[in-house]
Order: sequence, then structure tokens, then C-alpha cells
Amino acid sequence: DGCNRFGAIVRVAVPLARPGLIATFLFAFIGAWNELLFAVMFLNTDANFTLPVGLYMFISKYDIHWGRMMAGATLALIPALIVFGVVQRYMVRGLALGAVKG
Repeated sequence: DGCNRFGAIVRVAVPLARPGLIATFLFAFIGAWNELLFAVMFLNTDANFTLPVGLYMFISKYDIHWGRMMAGATLALIPALIVFGVVQRYMVRGLALGAVKG
């Protein structure tokens, strides 16, 4: 009521699309964070290894160092949990906003 088209998009469409955009961001972040195949193929020095490649190095020919691998996996999970914790309230708020009928 009284809004131009841009104002209507900003006040209606963007809040409704925010949960989808945030979910897309989370999927892209987790996919990039867990990338192993391309990192193993293209990185050849220890200084450039990503966390998944570093965890992969705990697997040797005859043994798997499970304790060290799980400790490293726990440390690698912390940034993803922090990002999800920050973004979660926006997702829940957007889902609740889209469910309200007025």
C-alpha cells in the first residue's frame, strides 16, 4: 500500500527469500569446506593442504590413527558449527515469517 515496486520487493520478497538464500549459502560453505577430491589432485605441498586432506593423511597403508583423525575432525567441524549458529536465527525467523498469513 503506497510502495513502489522496489520497495515491495525489499519489504516482501527479500524477507521471504532470505531462508532459501541462507540455506544455499550453508550448502555451498559446507561443500567447499569438505572438498577432498580436488584438493588431493591439485595440492602437492603440505603447506597448502586443506583440513580434509590433512585428515586423509592420518590413513596410512597399514594403520588408521583413529584418535588423531577424530580430534582433527572435531576441530574441523567447529567453524562450520559457528557459521550455522550465527545463521540459524535468520533461517528460523524467515521460516516463521513465511508461515504467517495476514
